[in-house]
Amino acid sequence: MEYLQNIDPIDLNAHRIFNAETMQRLLEVQQRGIRFSHYTSAEVAFNILSRKEIWLRRPQLMNDFQEIEWGFSCLVHAWNSDAGKGLQAELDAMFPGSSKRAAEYFDSIQPLIRARTYMTCISEHDPAEDELGRLSMWRAYGGNAGVAIVLNPTVFASTTDALNTYTYPVSYHTPDDVVDRLARVLERVVEDRAFLVEQGETFVTSWLNELFLNVVLATKHPGFREEREWRVIHTEHHGRSNHLIYDHAVVRSMPQQLVKLPLKNIPAQGLTGLEVSELIDRIIIGPNEFAFEIRSVLLDLLEDAQVPEALSKVWISNIPVRQPA
Repeated sequence: MEYLQNIDPIDLNAHRIFNAETMQRLLEVQQRGIRFSHYTSAEVAFNILSRKEIWLRRPQLMNDFQEIEWGFSCLVHAWNSDAGKGLQAELDAMFPGSSKRAAEYFDSIQPLIRARTYMTCISEHDPAEDELGRLSMWRAYGGNAGVAIVLNPTVFASTTDALNTYTYPVSYHTPDDVVDRLARVLERVVEDRAFLVEQGETFVTSWLNELFLNVVLATKHPGFREEREWRVIHTEHHGRSNHLIYDHAVVRSMPQQLVKLPLKNIPAQGLTGLEVSELIDRIIIGPNEFAFEIRSVLLDLLEDAQVPEALSKVWISNIPVRQPA
């Protein structure tokens, strides 16, 4: 598969050991051609299409201000469990004291992760939702105008480092589920002990910290499972990118730092599928009294961006959503 071919064999094996679940879900996206939807307001949809950029915001200022705190708490619970202690013992058997050094390093970068991580959320899109969208997502907007921008999947399974921005599937896990995840990692570490020893402590602890980061940034309470969420994440822990715009804006009356991701290909660095004309599969406008006016404006923007067959790509959902009493 293309995704596998683009990864160095040594890194591929490390992915398999430390992040097998994430790798499997990325492969599934590529193999099945799963599309994604970005549910947002009509105002934000207008800004994305007119400015040709997507804003990544700090999770503390998004709809659920505890977006990554659940992941932190799950990780602490799992690291202190029997599975976590077994993983620590195995690491220390390979490289004495390495588990403590890895944990101390991750503790040291927690302030950076909290202060300089930016994300936007997308959702797996089912073909059955092509005309109507998803009722639960429309309800989240109450009486406001919601829009679903349906996105082609190519760019989300990319392995390029051009933007230092990566797509993480969300795991809807309890703390004990994360314990089970570490237990599976431990099994693979034991199986591939010779390979890991050969690569050295820095390599192993670096991948361990990537596992920690994955748990923290992409674990959500099981009560949100129906959202089928993925997160497009940029964290300055991985370094800045010359292709992103680091800026400030006022969102819902709150001044904040954010990162602007231009919808522009960087073919020289292997990044394609990000132009509006390639990225947008369709747009679904949620039920509201101004749906036809919104459709007209968004259609104009798609045509300006030279989106092929734009007229056939803008739909109005006819799901009747009750207004609050």
